[in-house]
Amino acid sequence: TGFVRSGNTYTANGAAEMIKEIVANIKSDDLEILFRMDSGYFDEKIIETIESLGCKYLIKAKSYSTLTSQATNSSIVFVKGEEGRETTELYTKLVKWEKDRRFVVSRVLKPEKERAQLSLLEGSEYDYFFFVTNTTLLSEKVVIYYEKRGNAENYIKEAKYDMAVGHLLLK
Repeated sequence: TGFVRSGNTYTANGAAEMIKEIVANIKSDDLEILFRMDSGYFDEKIIETIESLGCKYLIKAKSYSTLTSQATNSSIVFVKGEEGRETTELYTKLVKWEKDRRFVVSRVLKPEKERAQLSLLEGSEYDYFFFVTNTTLLSEKVVIYYEKRGNAENYIKEAKYDMAVGHLLLK
């Protein structure tokens, strides 16, 4: 099965239906399916679809104020990890969502030049990244696993530009 969409189509448009079709085509009893998606797919309808199909997901979340305010609360404890990264977990329900979900928060110290400016905001010396997941991976592993998707982006870019796949006539 292949999907060709107009270049101006928003990422998440039709994604829930596409996910159902993908799972219907590849699902088997001994196969665990994990969807690793960027923030364009950060949508409760998509998450509910994946959950209803018995699959796992790891999606980069948008930095909504609900998440940012919780992550920058001084009572939150971060665990030091690799490459200067610190992680923690939140179980929270976003404003328009139906239920709590597991959010992994990763924070990285901003470059010294950016930190040199004084700020009154708690936690402003860090860049924060949020991920929603239903996996049982440890927080640090969630971030590392998500970061692997960057290579897939390079493969797509190579196909699109180096091999002119974006210009193939598909009808």
